Amino acid sequence: MATAQPPTDIHEATAVDVAAAGAAAAAAAPLLAALSLAERAGLLRAAADTLDAHSAELVKLADAETSLGEARLTGEVARTTGQLRLLADQAAAGAYLDLIETPADPA
Repeated sequence: MATAQPPTDIHEATAVDVAAAGAAAAAAAPLLAALSLAERAGLLRAAADTLDAHSAELVKLADAETSLGEARLTGEVARTTGQLRLLADQAAAGAYLDLIETPADPA
């Protein structure tokens, strides 16, 4: 039953939690930067696969909190995983690394 209330078993982050998350992200940044384009694409695809694998659980939790409905939320998960896979394709291709120079129109 949708309640539009957040689940009661979610931990509220403290300032210490936020600082630890920031420190973990800072420590991970150089490791991620060192990955090849194919490895970066693999991480994005793995994230999409994981979301797809847990879609039913995610939709149930989100619906309990938002009351948006299963159809809408299932679509949102699909949209998100589709975008992650699109980004993975772009990362693997490396096209975003190309210089694009567009001179200004002198008129």
